[in-house]
Amino acid sequence: MLSRLGTALLCCVAFILPFEHKYDKIFRYFSKTLIPENLHLPASFDPKIYFYPSDLIAIGLIVLLSVLYITKKLRISFESLWVYPKWFKNWHSGQRQSSQNVNSWTILGIYLLLLPLLLLLSLLFSPCHHYPLFYIRLTEWCMPLFLLFCFTFFYQTSEAREKATCAVLGAFLLSALLQASLGLAQYCQQEPLGLRILSEPAHLSSFLPANGGEKWIFDSPSPLRPLLRATGTLPHANVLGGLLAASLLVSYFFFTLTPRLRLLLSFAIPLQFFVMLLTYSRSALFGWFLATLFWFFYKKEKFSLWLIALILTSTAASCLILHEQLLSRGGVFNYNSPAKESDSMRLVYQEKALNTIKEHPFFGVGFGQLPLQSASQNHSEVHNIYLYLAAESGLPALLLFLLFLASLARQIFFSPPTPYLRTLASLLLLFLFIGGCDFYPLYSQQGRLFLFLSLALMLLHTQAKGSHRPLAGSYTFRE
Repeated sequence: MLSRLGTALLCCVAFILPFEHKYDKIFRYFSKTLIPENLHLPASFDPKIYFYPSDLIAIGLIVLLSVLYITKKLRISFESLWVYPKWFKNWHSGQRQSSQNVNSWTILGIYLLLLPLLLLLSLLFSPCHHYPLFYIRLTEWCMPLFLLFCFTFFYQTSEAREKATCAVLGAFLLSALLQASLGLAQYCQQEPLGLRILSEPAHLSSFLPANGGEKWIFDSPSPLRPLLRATGTLPHANVLGGLLAASLLVSYFFFTLTPRLRLLLSFAIPLQFFVMLLTYSRSALFGWFLATLFWFFYKKEKFSLWLIALILTSTAASCLILHEQLLSRGGVFNYNSPAKESDSMRLVYQEKALNTIKEHPFFGVGFGQLPLQSASQNHSEVHNIYLYLAAESGLPALLLFLLFLASLARQIFFSPPTPYLRTLASLLLLFLFIGGCDFYPLYSQQGRLFLFLSLALMLLHTQAKGSHRPLAGSYTFRE
């Protein structure tokens, strides 16, 4: 019962992820009254209080588990919270095999406990510690972490984990295909589709082509005008590009795992790749290439020659159709002035973030407060989640994040290869690469939710076979 409920909610989160709308009208009055009188906010800062549907799901799950625990239908033993000294002792003494089953859950427990604490400390020691909005946003930031914690209680067998993973990835793939269709329609019409109710942005990102306004080689010449990039209902074209890069990896998974879907995926994969190019996101394209190589060569797993031929054909055909636009955009097959200007601006923002880290190494400037430093500094444009985390919350928070990733990588390396772990590890690599080029994998609702959702599924598959250990200890559930 509990596992079916968890799977249904996970599928719901995965499907609505690209359509998540920010609801702020209900809190509009409180947003204005919470601003301290002596605080001057730059015009670019958004002081609204808002929430997402996934926040409500996380709160509902926490309440459900709390009720089950109070009614003694769910019993949780937190003994593994006290095994950290023993684990480190075993690690240094070389007794790694005896602690292998505890390793990933122990480190994840540390991460779940300490990361929100470090973010809170950065806020308490910041100049805006008296502004309640940042505490609300910190809670929203941690909601995907709470989701990760709750879902680990739902699956006690390997079979249940595999079924849940297939269902969740399937829901995400259906949502991504819908986004690809919307993005293709936007690009064809060169205007938004009027889907504001689905959180479609009113203004799409664009670039100025070099030779004319043609969308592709089949288009007739037209007056020079900005070329709108495919965005779907996501906040930016780069986010759609990253989502479609992830959905391509998920398509590989179903192509090899479910032969009856191969004909359908033979049409879906070219569509996803073509629309990913229509976003003109370099980080998504390079991240997809790196993650695809990892997926094919992961522990020498078998792969289909049909799939390789399909990927190569899709790549060649899409690049042929869009070769002039890709050359005009720059940064893929050539390095022109628009690409240089974009990269130079990002380097300036990163240098300012490094200076901020030097000035505030321990707690940063405070969670959520980089945009408040100066309206002219554009700290919010730091396209690097690692620099962003360190500048905003301090080097200890960045170190904890990197230690968690290193521990997870070690656990993946020692886990037996499976199609599930192969795909989930590729997704993690994709988003960590994009995180070095953009901030949305950790600092946008859609990117953060998908990253932590992938981590939750991955941690379920890195457990030893038959292990029932959740994040914080052992548990039993009585129907």
